[in-house]
Amino acid sequence: MKKSIIASVVALGLVSGLAQAADKEVQFVGSVTNVTCDIEPSVDGSNSMIPGLIQLGTVAAGVKGQPVNFTFKPAKDQQNITACDTMQDTGTAKLTWTSSNFTAKGLTAISGAATDAAVEISPTNAKAGNGTMITASATSHDFDPTLLKTGGAGLKYQAILAGGTQVGDMHTAAKFNFSYK
Repeated sequence: MKKSIIASVVALGLVSGLAQAADKEVQFVGSVTNVTCDIEPSVDGSNSMIPGLIQLGTVAAGVKGQPVNFTFKPAKDQQNITACDTMQDTGTAKLTWTSSNFTAKGLTAISGAATDAAVEISPTNAKAGNGTMITASATSHDFDPTLLKTGGAGLKYQAILAGGTQVGDMHTAAKFNFSYK
């Protein structure tokens, strides 16, 4: 009787040991800065009804549309505006774009019927590279930090919808990261 109880306890111990999952890992990423200046896009000086949405209009197949100007400015809360105003004028404000859909044609479609359409995004008031389209190999631009201070013009870009041969709707997206050094 004692041997069967001991055998049962040992068997249960082995089974519970087998039920444990393998160790997993969680990664945490962040950065620490002296100044936190959060920025957000606006089209022609006004925030969109849907934050972060830039309407490019309609173009014919194989034709480029009209440029749509948009600007990154400090988020409109007083604490953030104050933080942006404290950035040193001698530093560099850098905006970096990220998307697996950046190609030599620009930012290509994620979804929609116009699968070969692209958005040509380019800075208009960066320290260098103005008018040069963002591609997979060139996604960052440096700006003068005074552009983000009270009364500053903001970090300006333009976007152009370039129609391909496929017609229909086109949707795409890219993340941006702002840093100051």
